[in-house]
Formats: sequence, C-alpha cells, structure tokens
Amino acid sequence: MKYAIGIGGTGSKCIEALVHLCAAGLGPDKLSIFFIDPDKNNGNLNKAKEAIDSYRTCRQMLLNKTPQAQSLFKTDIQILEGQDAIWKVYEKDGTKLRDKLLYTRGKPDADIIDVLYTGQELDMLLDKGFQAHPSIGAVVMTGGNENKQPWTQFWNDLQSVDKPFGGHVFMFGSVFGGTGASGLPTLSTVIGKDKRNYIDENKRKIRLGAALLLPYFTATRKANSPEITTYSVDGYPLASKAALLYYADKDNLGFDDIYMIGAPERQSVGDQVKGGSLQKNDAHYAELIAALASIDFFGTNTPVTSRNHFIARKGDGSDIKWDTLPFGRSQHNLSRQNDIKRLLSILTTFAFGFYFYASKTVYGGFDARSEHRQPWYRNNFELKKSFLTGIKEGQINIRDNAHQQGIDKINDYCQKYLGWLKDISNEASMSFLNKAAIESIFNPERNIETKLFSLKDYQEIILEGSEHARTIGVLLNHSVEGSTLKNTIPLDEKSSPFSIFRSKLNEIDLSQSGITGLSRLVCLVYQGAEKFSLENYGLSQ
Repeated sequence: MKYAIGIGGTGSKCIEALVHLCAAGLGPDKLSIFFIDPDKNNGNLNKAKEAIDSYRTCRQMLLNKTPQAQSLFKTDIQILEGQDAIWKVYEKDGTKLRDKLLYTRGKPDADIIDVLYTGQELDMLLDKGFQAHPSIGAVVMTGGNENKQPWTQFWNDLQSVDKPFGGHVFMFGSVFGGTGASGLPTLSTVIGKDKRNYIDENKRKIRLGAALLLPYFTATRKANSPEITTYSVDGYPLASKAALLYYADKDNLGFDDIYMIGAPERQSVGDQVKGGSLQKNDAHYAELIAALASIDFFGTNTPVTSRNHFIARKGDGSDIKWDTLPFGRSQHNLSRQNDIKRLLSILTTFAFGFYFYASKTVYGGFDARSEHRQPWYRNNFELKKSFLTGIKEGQINIRDNAHQQGIDKINDYCQKYLGWLKDISNEASMSFLNKAAIESIFNPERNIETKLFSLKDYQEIILEGSEHARTIGVLLNHSVEGSTLKNTIPLDEKSSPFSIFRSKLNEIDLSQSGITGLSRLVCLVYQGAEKFSLENYGLSQ
C-alpha cells in the first residue's frame, strides 16, 4: 500500500510533478493518490487531476502492449473518480467557519469561540481554502472523515496491510499557507493514532512521511485587489517561522520521515489569486524536489528506529545540475542518480519526438508526405497494394480514426509534460534544462482562458534546415565527460540532431514484433528516443 496525498494548492503542484516522474519510470509500481482541499475548483488542483487523467488514459491504452517501452507510464496510479478523489473537508457549498463550529451567540461555548476567532474569521467561506489561517483549517479537519471518500477507500486499503510499516503514506503541503499548514500536523496525528493503524499496541502499519515546503515562490499582486488581505505572499516567511516553531515543540506529530524543502530565491509563479479556478500557478523546481523526496520515501523499507529529517536546499548563487538533484538517503539510491538523467532525457525526447514529428508525420497531410518515404514509416506502417488483388494490405493503417484518437491522447500528455518542463525551466539556476530551447517550441502568447502556452506547428519545429533542427538535441544540458552534444553542428549539415533522431527511428523495424497499432508507434518513438538520448547526452544504460 503506497499513498500520496496532496494537501492544498502546493500539495497539488507536487502531485503533478510526481505524476511526470512516474511517466518517466521513476515511481513505484503502484500508487494511490488523493487530494485534500476545501477549494474543489482550485486551478492547481484541477491541473494536477488533468495530468493524472491524461497519464492514466495513456497507460490504459498501452497496458501490456509496449514491451520495448516498459518504463513509460510504469506506475499504476489509482485514484477515485470525480469529486471522490478530493476531501474538501466541509459538506455543503457556502459553509462558513461558524457553521462548522455550530456557533450560536449566547450559548456557553460562544464566549470561548469569540476569544479564539474574530467575527471576520467566523464568517469566512471555506470553499476557497483557509486563506493562510491554519488555526481555522486545523479545527475543521479534526475528525469527521470516517464515512466520506476518499477516506473510506484509504481505511479499506489499510486493512490489507498485515506487517509493521507495510504501508507507505506520504503527504505534500506548504507550511506557509492555510490548508497545507493546518493539514500536515493535524492529519498526521489523526492517521498516526487511529486504532486501525495498529497491528498490536506497539506495531504501526503505516510508515508516514511528508514533504514540508517552505516559501519557495512569490506572486504578483494586482492593483485594486481588495479581496487579498491576509492571504499575501509577503506574510509567508513569518507564517513559516510560526509553523516551524510549532513543529519543533511537538514530539508526537506522527511522521517517521520529514523532508524540508525550500529555495533561497523566490521565483514568481504568476498573479496572486484568492482561490478558485484562476489560481493556476506555474510549476516550480521545488515541487520536483518534493516529488523526488516521495520516491526516496516509497523506496525505503529499512526498519523505523528513529524519526528522520532530511533537508534539500539549493545554495545561494549555485546552479541546479543533474548531480545536485537529491535522489535518496542511502548510497544505493545515490548510485541510481543516473536514472533521473537517463529516464527524464528519454521522456523529454519522446514527448518532443512524438508530438512534433511522429504524430504529425502520420496526420500531417501534404507537408509530411516526404516523411512517409522514411524507412521507419514505410517498414512499420505503410499499406502496400497487392499485385493480385489490388487491395492495400500488409501493415497497420495507422491513419484511421481509432488510431488518431489514441495519438491525440498521447499528444495531450506530451503537451502537458512539455508545458510543465517549460515552467520549471523559468528559474535561472536550473542549468540542467535549456530554457531558451524549451521556450522556442512554444508560441509566445498564453491562452487567456487556460493560462497555458500552445506548442508551435510541425513546419516551424521539425523540418530540416529550419533554425529549430537542433532543438531536439539541446532541450537538456548534460555536463558529463564524454558527452557528444550535437548543438555545435552547423544547421546546414545533414547530421543535425533532428536528422540523427530520425536515423535512430529508421534503424527500428517492429513489423514482425507482434506489436500492433498505436502501441507500435509508441514503442518505435520511445526506442528511438532512448537510442538518441544515450548517444546525444553521453549517458550510460
């Protein structure tokens, strides 16, 4: 049993990063996910859910059909459907704090409540989160989850755990907001002390971990924003200090492993918004670090003999490189650091190659006809006319409607992944990503409604001789000895990175493999991406 729980907006952003690491093949074999957020329409929450939905759709289409791409979408991500995947804490829309506390002036406990909360706090609607009021979130979250999804599923799954620390539960949340800051200590105590978590009096079923994110971003406050008061990025450091003092004073929060994650320079992630669908912040590299922390946690099976604390912090003025990404606490995990480089390089090349080249070659019309003569397409997908019957036969009709729908779904995930990569590359110190190359594949204007950048067209990116012919080979930076980066090759030569990638595809013939349809196309592009990445970035298998 392995669970990842995203608490609040920051928790959702970390889950989004974890999903992409799972797509690369870095996650556990099976993982259940749910969210805790009173703001059920939060843009960050919905963006994470969309990434999960896209991931699961792709995995289901390709399940047991892509033996040459076993790392791709490796993790079986389980999540309840619709609103059942979210515990929104309160039951009815329009709920105020006074409703949850059953506050009525004149009753005996009203005077105590008046001391603890102001009238403004009592009248605060809970449907846009706790707005940097952890004292509100803590009291609202305590108890009341017995017969509600996703908790019902969680407690049912726990019944199958029959040995000490056989279950791993990891929480993501900030210590500077409202939902995460209140949920982390409250829910760890609730889960840790629940009798269902015990095999006997002294043996717990769950190993409990958490990524506690310190202030790592800032946001732009729009002029004339009267709604934004206490919920202000200016107050994050002070709120974090208070939270950490609280954690330091408590010895029974229930966590076995705590990962503290922060960043010295707080990067802007867009406009500051008070909850709702418009709160859709850009991704940040700290969320990637938090996701890596969870992978370390899920892969740890050593006995719990003491509480463990881990700190990941980028030094002032230093760049974030592949070899500085924290991947584990043990020497074994550190030795697997090459897996991050290799698998993320392959996924990035696959996403680019599939979206911009393979899928557009299949459905690119007149512009792609010359590519239909390439061996990878001709050997694997071309329909040949029979001399005797005149009927086209022999290979897969990859251009039919059923396959097109599948390709569109793979493209949807590729676009989400590349967009996430673009966001985290915005931090100047992210030296393992080539910000300029990644930005070059996106249109400059952001969609007003979705707040997302769209990817450029086939002709602009992939055609030989264009200024982008080397892009596929320089999306990532690998400063390793013996690297054969192709970004120094003149654009007018036939050995541009794109030509080399295409040559890797041309080496692959899956026509006799038994792999059919969309799965064959995915396997072919993934194998080509793997061959290209290992050579282009000088990586070891």
